[in-house]
Amino acid sequence: MLDDNDATVDGHERVDLTAFYNGLEKAELSIYVRNVLDAEYIERPLFSSRLSQYGAPRSFVVRGRVKF
Repeated sequence: MLDDNDATVDGHERVDLTAFYNGLEKAELSIYVRNVLDAEYIERPLFSSRLSQYGAPRSFVVRGRVKF
């Protein structure tokens, strides 16, 4: 039995992808895609669904690094 201090949410799956390219002698490149399928899900459930923290929509991060 749930009381006012309990919260339940359905399970979820989130798909993330990361790709690296190290083909250059002094440079690296990486691309990260979070939530590839743009799924809507609750990342941190709280006592009320209005207060719960929803997961971020699809996002992209591109990173480059040069070695000197």
